[in-house]
Amino acid sequence: MSGYILALKYWDSIPDLKRLKGFYLKRVFRLYPLVIITSTFLLLIEVFTYYNLKDFKNDPISLYEISLRYLNDIFLVNSTNILGAHSMNIPSWSISAEFFCYLIFGIFLLYFKNLKQFLNVLLLSFIAFSLTQEYSFPTFSFGFIRGIISFLVGVILFKSTILKNFKINKYHQYIVIIIFSLSLYLLNLKIYFIAKILSIFLPFFFAFTIHIILNSNGILTRFLTNPIVTKIGNLSFSIYLNHFVVVLITPRVLFEIIKIPNIPIYQIIVFILCPLIVILISKFTNKYIEVKFNKYLRDRFICE
Repeated sequence: MSGYILALKYWDSIPDLKRLKGFYLKRVFRLYPLVIITSTFLLLIEVFTYYNLKDFKNDPISLYEISLRYLNDIFLVNSTNILGAHSMNIPSWSISAEFFCYLIFGIFLLYFKNLKQFLNVLLLSFIAFSLTQEYSFPTFSFGFIRGIISFLVGVILFKSTILKNFKINKYHQYIVIIIFSLSLYLLNLKIYFIAKILSIFLPFFFAFTIHIILNSNGILTRFLTNPIVTKIGNLSFSIYLNHFVVVLITPRVLFEIIKIPNIPIYQIIVFILCPLIVILISKFTNKYIEVKFNKYLRDRFICE
């Protein structure tokens, strides 16, 4: 999705280094502040629990490990194995992968856009590299490769002439749902060679899904254009980075500190409560960090 949207917006908008710098700054201002805030908040929680509530953690980690995880997030290298640790805020690994995508995409638009088939060669090179890895869906080792493949497929979708000539109708959306459900089932089997095949197939499948949704009016299109879903979609980045914090803290506070009985009825209530808390927090971070603070940074540092 990111590859398609950014290609749609920037394909003819980066003719020189000044615009390239502006492109990179916009992406940093858009994503990085919330990464810092959520990861720093989790750092404080981890340090506090290390000294005061270590017994409440299923898998306590050392201060050294906490430090590595935080540095991974702050330096946006948690989709690699450079520091040999996972993320502090686990979902932020994909933000790291996104920044690797932006780096390649900006350079490509400025220097290589006019070279025929360069994009396809680049994509095939990353696919070939991913096939050499032991795991088919890596996150904290070569997650940036997984991200780049999906990103480039989105860019190619934007430039594709083959798909534009493919006749689409609303019933194709049911086929998409069936294939996606089958893929999830196959992944759950945890069979190595199937996971390998799906790791290459799924990015292309998702690209085709985007094309179908944009060019037909089936069940998926109607669902995604529902006003409630659209409003949640506007909060999606904040929801993505905030949800781990809420899911990590809320059940432990309620069940282990406040001592609410850990029985099914209360588990269901907490299960419902967590998304509501995430959405409430995300409305705040979207308004004041994603929108207002982003606007301040752009007005302060980008001259257009």
